[in-house]
Amino acid sequence: MQQKIQETMDGLKDFQQKTVEYVFDQFYSKGRNKMLIADEVGLGKTIVAKGILAKAYEQFIPTPTKPGFKVVYICSNQALARQNLRKLNFTDIPAAIDYSDEDDRLTALAFEGKALNEHLNFSIKAFTPATSFDDKTHAGKADERILLYRLLYMYADLENDRNSLKWILKGSKRMRDDNWENKIYRVEEFDKGYKVDEVRKIRPKVYTLFRKALEKPVKPADLPKCFAAAGITYDIKYWTLIRNLCKLGIRKNTYGNQQFCKELISSLRFILSRCCLEFLQADIFLLDEFQRYKKLINTSKNEGADKEEKLSPAIQLAKDIFSMEGIKVLMLSATPFKPYSNDFDALSGEVHHHEFVDVLKFLLADKPEEFWKEYEKDRGEFFQLLRHPAKISEQYDKALEV
Repeated sequence: MQQKIQETMDGLKDFQQKTVEYVFDQFYSKGRNKMLIADEVGLGKTIVAKGILAKAYEQFIPTPTKPGFKVVYICSNQALARQNLRKLNFTDIPAAIDYSDEDDRLTALAFEGKALNEHLNFSIKAFTPATSFDDKTHAGKADERILLYRLLYMYADLENDRNSLKWILKGSKRMRDDNWENKIYRVEEFDKGYKVDEVRKIRPKVYTLFRKALEKPVKPADLPKCFAAAGITYDIKYWTLIRNLCKLGIRKNTYGNQQFCKELISSLRFILSRCCLEFLQADIFLLDEFQRYKKLINTSKNEGADKEEKLSPAIQLAKDIFSMEGIKVLMLSATPFKPYSNDFDALSGEVHHHEFVDVLKFLLADKPEEFWKEYEKDRGEFFQLLRHPAKISEQYDKALEV
């Protein structure tokens, strides 16, 4: 492995090597947990990231409780994930890549993980925002809905309403009904102890975490369609809501007419995703092309939301991940911002630095509000002088201070 690390470092240009050394020093000597590498297209951000991973792995010391070095790669789409996982894998060993198109959602962590190769203690896994963090897809993939069914159907409370649960969780007509029924049959057989190809075992702890999450109260405002369907107007436990919905007797010929199904599935997916965070372990999170999915680093409330309103599920999930103690987050980006906003930009509402400040606040999340007020004051004065250079000579001392 040492040879592969050396080959990776030798393949870097001088400025790339310096970038690797600087980021490594910030992460492992200076105690920084978030770093951004931004440049123009084609200057080798992915290659630099590969060097950082190799150097970070080199200093990794396995222990009985932490036998492997893990990387989680987050990018904008599955094609990019497949392409860049190969580039980032400095070991050149295909088994180090733990990824498939069906396995790129956080909910996939509910399944027992692959056993660590005793000869290889490095692995890299990918998630894509459109599938892992986007709460607008509602019903998600069929495999996710099957997983939800498996986590619910064996409880005695739902024994007489399994058929209703099955059709509630189908969610949409994109899959043929007979294919859905066949998938349900296969997982039920697996759960009985029969060997069934391509059906995976669920981590035992997921059942406990998920059921515990469903014991919490839920408000009619949180799931209006579900409460309307159940005929309930007051706060109840989530589990009680599910039981009431299953007693509606939803069947194959009626599920397509129900307005609440996708709302329920979307909410259950989010709850399960948060339960699965316990199994999301990584030494480095690599966030590629973050400018394509800025909601992941959005540190403010939803636009126009009241102070009391919750963050969107997608942003809340991202915040949960990136607030994990001690994790390293390396962000890669083409330079996405104009150098500054001119007077015309400001008048027309195009204040480009707002996006830049969002990135800074993500990187410097520990800074108090006073810091950002002072920053904004200094930034405003500095760019005012850039826009009107004649004022520099008039206010030379102040210009030097700024």
